[in-house]
Amino acid sequence: MIRKLEENLTSLHSIGTAAVVVQVTGTNWPRPAYTLLVTGVCRFKIGELLQETPFLVASVTQLDKLPKEPGDKSSSNGELASLSENFREQAAKLVDMLDISIPVVAKLKNMLESLPSQHLPDVCSSIVKASYAEKIQVLDAVDLTERFKKALPLLMRQIEGLKLLQKARKDRGVEVISKKDGAGSKPGNIRRVFRKINSEVEEDEDADIEDTADLEQKIKGANMPEHAFKASMKELKRMKKMPQHMPEHAMIRSYLEIMF
Repeated sequence: MIRKLEENLTSLHSIGTAAVVVQVTGTNWPRPAYTLLVTGVCRFKIGELLQETPFLVASVTQLDKLPKEPGDKSSSNGELASLSENFREQAAKLVDMLDISIPVVAKLKNMLESLPSQHLPDVCSSIVKASYAEKIQVLDAVDLTERFKKALPLLMRQIEGLKLLQKARKDRGVEVISKKDGAGSKPGNIRRVFRKINSEVEEDEDADIEDTADLEQKIKGANMPEHAFKASMKELKRMKKMPQHMPEHAMIRSYLEIMF
């Protein structure tokens, strides 16, 4: 127990997010297990650890402004205004590439349309596919202009990934059909087309299978409560069924990483 606590303290990041609990769900059977839904309020930096057990207590310093806090002159920053406008346009483009008939996509579209600009980098960074280190870089960017600059490449990468996926699907269909007649319809050419398609699909699937297998092992080794374990495995099963370029894939992955 002491060793586990020391490991947690060693991996504790110095910058975090203060949050408000908006929903609590859970069960008391067969053992107590609860899940909290929180909304981020502002960033803070840990100054000094004051208590380690039974829970951590530390002195912290607020790093950015609270929502609707007076004295925010960010709107007068021309570079920030330009970045904010571009970021919102790219976020809208990403959502427009998804199937709006899916409820979670419709909710995401409505949320992004009404979301204040200063929250866009944090929200989008949490739903696109990004590494833990990349998300930490966004968290560490206290300056809003810098935060947009860190988050925008992640958003653009997700958009390009979706474009490539859509193009691959389209090209696969067009390429096979276009070789239906004439010289292109030779059996050897058709087989080469299918071999190329299958190779690309297998490469994507192999990478995704390896990734989900790693996640599954981490979940099983996390010794989490039965309720949390069942919920995590259920989300993992959902994630396996969707393309890895989908934003919801990244959302579920982030959720699972938090769980263990």
